[in-house]
Amino acid sequence: MINKIMTTRFLSGTSFYSFLPFFSLYLIHYKNISESETAIIIFVFLFISRAFSLFTHFIIDFLHYKKTLFLSYLISSTSIISLYFISNFYLILLFSTLIGAGFSIANVSTSLFIAENNNHSERVKHFSILNVIVNISSAIGGAAGEWFYHSFYSGVIFLPAAIMSVAALYSLTLTNTKHTQPIQSQQTKASSSFLEWGIFLCYSAIPFFMLGLVFRNLAYLFELNYQNARDYITVSYLFALNAFMIIFCKSK
Repeated sequence: MINKIMTTRFLSGTSFYSFLPFFSLYLIHYKNISESETAIIIFVFLFISRAFSLFTHFIIDFLHYKKTLFLSYLISSTSIISLYFISNFYLILLFSTLIGAGFSIANVSTSLFIAENNNHSERVKHFSILNVIVNISSAIGGAAGEWFYHSFYSGVIFLPAAIMSVAALYSLTLTNTKHTQPIQSQQTKASSSFLEWGIFLCYSAIPFFMLGLVFRNLAYLFELNYQNARDYITVSYLFALNAFMIIFCKSK
């Protein structure tokens, strides 16, 4: 079961990183969305892709893991493909929100499943494997997305949508495990004030927005600043380098 969860996470990671770095370029060059409106869309997408995780455990409680993963992948896939047929700013903003929510729910569901269905020693090992899988998928997704963008721009939409559709179908092979409470012997006490929680949230948001607004939109920055250059380091190389460095440093 853990291997199946890992596989769905690899598919969703590949889809995510083949889509996000080139999303702004697609909106500006092929949907004629202004740069200011594109910035709003990307910001909302990134914010929802993280903020919606606050509600994921309620959804899992209601639907359990199998249905939660299937629906989240399906929502992401259909919302991505919908972008091909619409050009209205508000509709694109709406579907971008749904895409972000779908990715968020699926990713958190994967982590929660691993945390709840393993003892401590196995949990650490599987989270390490999950981290490697996510970074490998980021490198593969970035390379695939860039190839499609330069060869067949609509592939920036069709490729991630297709991958998420495969992930949705594959999630149906999972056992419909319930969201459970941790075993009494594994429970740990942790308490903090609302102020401490708020400070932690704001502090952790700083590097996220730095990465989200710069690193994850490198394709746009490169095209903006190197329009006449044909031999610049491609975005896929940077994603591959980032993945290698994270895996290398965390293995030490």
